[in-house]
Amino acid sequence: MESHAKARPNEIRLVSWLKEEFQPTRLIPNLVSGAVTAVLTIIESVSYAALIFSGAMAAHISTGIAVTLTAAAVAGLVMSMTSSYPGTIAVPQNKIAPILALIAAAIAATMPEGASDQQTLLTVIAAVVVSSVAAGLFMTALGTFGLGGLIRFIPYPVIAGFLAGTGWLLLLGSIKAMTGTAVTVSSLPGLFETSVFIKWLPGLLFAVTAFILMGRVKHFLVMPALLTAAVILFYAVLLLTGTSVHEAREAGWLIHTGSGGGLWKFLTVKSLLQANWSVIFQQAGSIASILLISAVAVLLNSSALELSSKQDLDLDRELKSAGMANIATGLAGGMIGFTSLTITGLGLKMGVKSRLVGLITVAACLAVLFLGAGVLSFFPEPIIGGLLMFLGMEFLSEWVFSTRHELPFSDWIIVLVILSVVGLFGFLHGVMIGIIAAIIMFVLNYSRINVVKHELAGTHHHSNVDRQPRQQKILQSRGDQVYILKLHGYIFFGTANTLLNQVRQRVTDEGLGPLRFALLDFREVSGIDSSAVISLIKMNQLAAKSDFKMIFTHLPDTIRMQMGKGKLCELDDQGCLDFPDIDHGIEWCEDQILESEGLGQTIEGLTLADYLEELVPGVLDYAKLEKYLERVEVPEDHHLLRQGDLSEDLFFIESGQVSVRIEVAGGEILRLRKMGAGTVVGELGLYLNQARTASVVTREPSVVYRLTRKSLETMEEKNPQTAAVFHRFMVRFLAQRLINTDNTLKTLLE
Repeated sequence: MESHAKARPNEIRLVSWLKEEFQPTRLIPNLVSGAVTAVLTIIESVSYAALIFSGAMAAHISTGIAVTLTAAAVAGLVMSMTSSYPGTIAVPQNKIAPILALIAAAIAATMPEGASDQQTLLTVIAAVVVSSVAAGLFMTALGTFGLGGLIRFIPYPVIAGFLAGTGWLLLLGSIKAMTGTAVTVSSLPGLFETSVFIKWLPGLLFAVTAFILMGRVKHFLVMPALLTAAVILFYAVLLLTGTSVHEAREAGWLIHTGSGGGLWKFLTVKSLLQANWSVIFQQAGSIASILLISAVAVLLNSSALELSSKQDLDLDRELKSAGMANIATGLAGGMIGFTSLTITGLGLKMGVKSRLVGLITVAACLAVLFLGAGVLSFFPEPIIGGLLMFLGMEFLSEWVFSTRHELPFSDWIIVLVILSVVGLFGFLHGVMIGIIAAIIMFVLNYSRINVVKHELAGTHHHSNVDRQPRQQKILQSRGDQVYILKLHGYIFFGTANTLLNQVRQRVTDEGLGPLRFALLDFREVSGIDSSAVISLIKMNQLAAKSDFKMIFTHLPDTIRMQMGKGKLCELDDQGCLDFPDIDHGIEWCEDQILESEGLGQTIEGLTLADYLEELVPGVLDYAKLEKYLERVEVPEDHHLLRQGDLSEDLFFIESGQVSVRIEVAGGEILRLRKMGAGTVVGELGLYLNQARTASVVTREPSVVYRLTRKSLETMEEKNPQTAAVFHRFMVRFLAQRLINTDNTLKTLLE
């Protein structure tokens, strides 16, 4: 009882779906759309069979049709029921058929002497089965582990080159399918002999007509109408010339399908064991390229279908659906098949989006496969070849000529290179050359990207240390002694050499003073390679020769380890200096400049009154302010302000040092600023009357002067003139801070 209860919701959904789909308002459009897509699917399947089973394999065209129709039926059934798009129509693939044609021709040519015709056929069928099952397993694995997105990392020019190569092979294959002769340099003159030329001329006329009409008339019925007109014209010519159907078939104008019964034959393990597997193994490279191209094609078709249907598709689900479909197809003896963008889009243009359309198409393919081989024997071969030629023209037009205006010239050259290699040597070589070319172009283009995100001088970019005014003046005048480079991205041999040249150019710049410190910030660097370490070694040698220090900040452990292995420097005060962040690195450089000028970190003998006069000259009368201040001596590590407390006072620092720091999630403490004698802390919280946003802690014993809110209110009440002067002083003090910050931001944005 429990199992019946669990199954009931699925049964209810199935009944509901059947009732909905078989309503006249939906059933009639579904039947019409299904009939159109079925005819196109069968014709395409036959054309791919004619392509694969041509030349030496032409005698087995009926078996070839069985292989392609099996793919249309089995893959169509699985994908129509499992795809995330309900109107999916799966067919044998035009991107794969040319490769299978090459494999079939190669197998026929490399079979050992004495091999029977039957063994050659079984070897070709076994290769088709292996490619289908392997591609199915590959796509299923990608979809199951959510790796479909990795295929998107294949460069677009490489994909375009593959598809352009597919178009070229379709074009050549169509001529072979119509004439039985492979297109080579040596066979080219023979193709224009009258007896041969007349075989492929009708197909050429059909392809050119279809190419022109499909480019100008955007209507889903153009191709069905053109196929119908071509068949009618063909039989009209037979009637006018007095040629019988039998004579036309014997002359090779109609498809030979053997008997009039069904085409499908059960494929047994015993029959597959008769195949020559060593010959199949020689085609491992071509089969491997099929796996890659199939996965890419499924994702490309799905992405394009998303745009045309305005519906989000689950790409991993599409991969799994196509994977399961091809495993089943391979086991049934069929070639690779998955979503057809054109035929699925045809149903969409007809306003139909139902799984019933796919099932109708499958039923029609099964009917021909089991019962209707005789019907196919009346279909003209020139139209089959012409359809293949048209598809080849479409591929070449879209991926060679259209991309010329869409891609940079260098990327377009990659497309042409891949197309040429595919045409001359095959898909596997095209794949390899394409990826190599794309990598080379990527390296060249990426090398032009400057890894220096910001180039700064110490004049404009200071540490988060509040200095005394006279120290600030020194740092302002000597700031160009510090050269700051904020790096980003991945540093490799190309970009590292550019970085070295940039530092070398700064060293030799006569318009600036001598360089004392070159600071490289690695905060946004994702990694470096060994060649980059060599460039940094050269930079360190330049530093020793030109008497400046190398400073590294935000060095990740992995990069520090690479530097150590490269014996760049010991990262101590005898070689390169290493600081945890850029703030501490710049602070150290500033301290060195101040010490060389005899100012150090503090200036002895100055009182708070001296410091305030230096901060804002000629404004504040310290004698009038002093009586409102409370002098406090505090030890090291004393909290003057605590993050989160109410703001009730501010502090003037007369001697010592304090750190402004903030506690973030996880208890980590970050230093925001370092402040010494002659600076003010806590002023914003006091003026804004808000909780402290950071803590201020003494770094050493210090003397500070405290102004409380109550004292400020007393000043405003009893001595408003002094209060006004004090407020004017604070406004100018804060304005100066804002100007310094603004200058730094402008420098970063330049």
